[in-house]
Amino acid sequence: MQHPTATWWAWNSLDPAGDGDSAAVSCFAGGPDARAALRVGDGVDEWLRALAALRPDLDLRAADAVLTDWSRDPWTRGGYSYVVAGTPPEAWAALQEPVGPLVLAGEYTAGPDSGTMEGAVISGVRAARTISG
Repeated sequence: MQHPTATWWAWNSLDPAGDGDSAAVSCFAGGPDARAALRVGDGVDEWLRALAALRPDLDLRAADAVLTDWSRDPWTRGGYSYVVAGTPPEAWAALQEPVGPLVLAGEYTAGPDSGTMEGAVISGVRAARTISG
């Protein structure tokens, strides 16, 4: 569910196995303004408050909340990429081309399979083939 006025969204697992142990909600904030509004640097409290307001149907357990700020992680310094709908196919192709020793893999590089688990697998196989020659 996309927040109606801010650049963050949330989704939850449906627990199709019915075992009750995998229910989770995941959220992503779209950029520095969203992170600032959610006071990510101060911990999970503001985000949990905002999530509870957006999704009152969820039984949130604050003690189990985990927050990762990829913008502060020295290895990622960011979070995710995507190609905007309607972008020419060349944009997808550019994400699939190596840049020096760097080869990108992730569902966002999978063209029409972007946003899916299948896209993640396809991109991983493509990257492995590129690296291994």
